[in-house]
Amino acid sequence: MERHGADWLTREARRQHGVVLWRREYKDVLAGRAWERVEPRVYRRRDWPESFEQRVMVAVLGSGGVASHRCAAALHLLDGVPRRLVEVSVPTGRNYRRHRSHRSSDLVPADITAVTAITATAVTRTLIDLGAVVDDEVVERALECAVRRSLTSPAYLDRRLDALSRLGRPGLGVVRRVLQRRQPVVTGSDLEVCFLQLLRRAGLPEPVGQYCIGPYRVDFAYPQKRRFIELDGVENHAGAAALQRDLERQNWLVGQGWVPLRFTWTDVMHHGQEVAAAGGGPYRMTSQWVHRG
Repeated sequence: MERHGADWLTREARRQHGVVLWRREYKDVLAGRAWERVEPRVYRRRDWPESFEQRVMVAVLGSGGVASHRCAAALHLLDGVPRRLVEVSVPTGRNYRRHRSHRSSDLVPADITAVTAITATAVTRTLIDLGAVVDDEVVERALECAVRRSLTSPAYLDRRLDALSRLGRPGLGVVRRVLQRRQPVVTGSDLEVCFLQLLRRAGLPEPVGQYCIGPYRVDFAYPQKRRFIELDGVENHAGAAALQRDLERQNWLVGQGWVPLRFTWTDVMHHGQEVAAAGGGPYRMTSQWVHRG
């Protein structure tokens, strides 16, 4: 089979989400009805379904750069960053105006990876770049997700921040602030991060995360007030067996003199004032507690 025949090019497109970069040896095949030009040197299979990954691949091939910032965070499936914006970093001196682009001269091999065949910034570099384009809370959600999934570590982030600080890269201060205020324990979910952010916005003291009480570990606790807080995400509390374990656990803790508060994603994201009034505290707490089923 000829290396650059139609079959080979189709396999290349399959690997690259339906798109290929034009080369002289491809021109006869790409002139056929099966292909359409989507950028000056990028072609798409007409029968290939459109997707976020395809749009990013088109931008990466067309710009000669790498997916970065919010786009790379979405490819890495980091919390808090929607799969919507196409964003690339290109070498200094190169222009690319079809999507949002950033010029970069300090990307090193350790900063580059591939996500489903798309060249993108690695997770640690992506988090650092995020600080230049989003606020602290978005960076915090993405960072906690990455640490939770062992995609990076606070120590490695510190080292990369030190290396890049000599070059005056924007956004470093945001990541440093997030690292400085994070709790030493790893959060258990994005919902936990959003809950802490809610308390912080309300000016309330943060509880202790992943606190152990006897044989059990709770999401958060105010130990001096003997209050514990559980955040009921669907992934950890679904099904009859999980409900049974939760009830047994809660009954034991209540028997030891602890007062429970439980909140769902809907509570935290849509009823923040009520959650802050109840969950922030023992400092504002009555004997009532909120739980929307």
